[in-house]
Amino acid sequence: MKEELLMKAQALQNESQEVEENIKIINEHVEELTKFKENLDFLGKSDERDILASLGRGVYIKSRIADDKKLFVEIGAGVIVKKTPQETKKVIEEQLRKFAEAKMQLDTQLGLYANEFRKMVRQLNEI
Repeated sequence: MKEELLMKAQALQNESQEVEENIKIINEHVEELTKFKENLDFLGKSDERDILASLGRGVYIKSRIADDKKLFVEIGAGVIVKKTPQETKKVIEEQLRKFAEAKMQLDTQLGLYANEFRKMVRQLNEI
């Protein structure tokens, strides 16, 4: 009985660590999206026309922003549409909302795991 309970506790600990890692990943995505949203706000308000556009891997190219400030946004499956900074900001806000929901579910799951772990510890102490 004790060995079985210890194995369950170990499995629960592993699952808890996996949930914590997922929460960490979500927090990183939220931070990145929040910074992106702030940049969109700046772009929407700025009169600057010259920018450095990232090509990836720390490589940038000097670019000029068109008068309409339309952005090309991938909406999935390689499909790209034109959006204003405000429209793009709404997409980012929706993504942030979905991440908040996912984080809340993971936090709840982690709480359930913690309660289950406490029960197991009590059972082990009784043995």
